[in-house]
Amino acid sequence: MKPERVTAGFIPLIDAAPLIVAHELGFAEEAGIELALVRESSWATLRDRIAVGHLEAAHLLAPIAISGSIGLPPLPVSVIAPLALGTGRNAITVSLALAENLARHGELNGNAGLIGQALKALADERGPGDKVTIAVVHPFSAHAYFLNYWLRGCGIRPNEDVVVEVLPPSLMVDALKSGRIDACCVGEPWNTVAQNEGVGRAVVACDDIWSANPDKILGVRKKWAEDHPDMVLKIVRSVFQAAKWCDQSKNRDRLIDILSQPQYLSLPSDQVRRSLDEDYLHFGQTTVRASFARPGATYPSAQHGLWFYNQMIENGQLTHDKRNIQSIIDMYRPEIYREALADFKDADGEEMSASSTFFDGRAFEPSIV
Repeated sequence: MKPERVTAGFIPLIDAAPLIVAHELGFAEEAGIELALVRESSWATLRDRIAVGHLEAAHLLAPIAISGSIGLPPLPVSVIAPLALGTGRNAITVSLALAENLARHGELNGNAGLIGQALKALADERGPGDKVTIAVVHPFSAHAYFLNYWLRGCGIRPNEDVVVEVLPPSLMVDALKSGRIDACCVGEPWNTVAQNEGVGRAVVACDDIWSANPDKILGVRKKWAEDHPDMVLKIVRSVFQAAKWCDQSKNRDRLIDILSQPQYLSLPSDQVRRSLDEDYLHFGQTTVRASFARPGATYPSAQHGLWFYNQMIENGQLTHDKRNIQSIIDMYRPEIYREALADFKDADGEEMSASSTFFDGRAFEPSIV
């Protein structure tokens, strides 16, 4: 029987690897899927393509999926999240000039709180016409919420004391190089690329802002998922298998070869290797150890969605409506995850531990709005 075709979009980032590997190494084909991958350069374009029906699934920012599912403009779209796509691999990188200025106010030792204090001192020192500009990948992104949570926690008012703007991930390094921005909060490989090209320095790991931070999901268009429930199970199984494969050190060279290809990340293999290194970015005494499939990394947790929803309210993007809570709970589909992976002994049976904490010592409290 000919495999059924599923078209899935992705952004060229390291955490798209499970979707890419599911296609390249035949996990999808073994599950009975012809997985056709479409590379996009921006999250807005990816959202639009899934909204108008060009894509059945996508490597997607969780907050974009949430905003679409609760009907926010510009293009509401209902998706479900039957699988998460790893944790970590996000950081705040600053230009070398900003790093030098921050160092005048404190040691850049990887401590998120102390570096935030240095940024606060610098922002206070500068006048209104000389604000630090920091780019994030999308207004509805984990990156924007990690950054703004950190800024506020350090006494810095986003878009008052510093400027926060939006750029696609692949343009961050060039923007740092040209001086268009002073810093960015972005996922790998772009922090590593900025360091390798000598135009930036990664100073804060988002893992230090929120330990084991989530940010992306496998988003599946809701109507298509309702019409093709068996296909959704097959997609989850194949991408989960690929995520486990990606985490195995014996597969690292093969994974680098795959991701380096022009149709995927289109980067030199040595840059991809550094992004995939277990100790890929060092922040003083802190080392980021991101994973595609460590415990909690693939589980679709509505608790994460509620935290993002809280941040949308905190950032003034919407006002609270109790109906939104149910929409978010309905978007995350752990029952599909469990059904799809019932035969996998190494699948996560429950969500990430609520003991995860933030840089300011606060515990993970997703239910307060």
